[in-house]
Amino acid sequence: MSRFLTAVIFLTTILAVLLLGKPALSAEERSVDTLNVAVAANFAKPLQFFANQFSQITGIETRITVSSSGTLYAQLQHGAQFDVFLSADRQRPIALAESGVVHTENVVNYAQGQLAFVYRTSDFTQVPDALSELVLSAMSMGKVAMANPKLAPYGDAAKDVLNALNLYNDMQTHRVIGKNVLQTYQFFTTNNVSGAFVAYSLTPVVMQEQDENIGTFLVPSSLHKPIVQSLAINSRVKAQLVPNRFNEQPFNKIDALMSVSASNLFVQYLLSDKVQAQLNEWGYLPAKKTDIVGPPEVELVQK
Repeated sequence: MSRFLTAVIFLTTILAVLLLGKPALSAEERSVDTLNVAVAANFAKPLQFFANQFSQITGIETRITVSSSGTLYAQLQHGAQFDVFLSADRQRPIALAESGVVHTENVVNYAQGQLAFVYRTSDFTQVPDALSELVLSAMSMGKVAMANPKLAPYGDAAKDVLNALNLYNDMQTHRVIGKNVLQTYQFFTTNNVSGAFVAYSLTPVVMQEQDENIGTFLVPSSLHKPIVQSLAINSRVKAQLVPNRFNEQPFNKIDALMSVSASNLFVQYLLSDKVQAQLNEWGYLPAKKTDIVGPPEVELVQK
C-alpha cells in the first residue's frame, strides 16, 4: 500500500472519530437555513403568514408542526428538536422552564387569544342575545363541541364559561370533545354538531369568509381565565431578545444574523411592533410589550 493511500486512510479515520464524538447541536448551533417551529392548532394560520414574511425578510425558512399544546409539550419533554414552541397557554412553556428543558427567560408572551361560540343562523328564527340561551338552543338541536380542557387552553376556557353559566353538568350528554381547537371547529363545519366553542381567530368573521349560515358570538373575557399564549425558545441558553432588531429602521439583515441566533431572531419578529399590530386582524389581542420578558405574573392587555 502506498504511503499516500496510508495517509489518506489515517486522516479519514481520525476525521470519522472526531465527527462521531461530536455532541448533537443545540437549537442555538443548528443551521439557520431552516427553523423547526411547533405551534398550537389555533395559531397555525397566522403563524404561517408571519413565517412567510419572516422568510422574505431574512431568507430563513420555517418548517411548521401543528398539534395541540399538550401534545407538543409532551414531545418537547421527550427531546423533540423544535427550535421554537408556540403554545396556546402560558402553563406549558413555564413547565418546560421549570423542568430545565429551556432557560427560564426563554418563555415570553406573544398573543392573547379570544374565545367564540359558533352556531348556524338557519337553526334560529331569532338569534338569542344571551350566550346561555344560545348554547341551550344548540344543545336542544344536537351536540356542542369543545376542545379537550386537559390538552387545549381554549377547551379549558370553554369549561370556565359553561361553569359560569351553570351549564357544564347539563352539557355532559350533549358534548363532543376535540383533541384541539382546530378539530373542534371541523366538527362544526362538517355538520357533526350544532354549535362549538372555538378560537375567535378561526371564525368566518376573522377569516373574511362569506358564510351567512354561520353565526359568531364573541365570548366576554370576564367569563373565563385569560387565554395568554406564550412561546418557548428551545434552548438552555438565555435568549437575546432586546433590542428588537425589527423595530430598528432600516432593518440590518447582516448585522442581525451575526448578532443573534435564528430562533432568537424569529421570536423578535413575532414580538415586533409590526407583527403585534397585525394580531387584531387575526382575532387576537397583542402581548403587552412592556412585559415581553419577565416572570409568570404578567399583566395582560385588556380587551
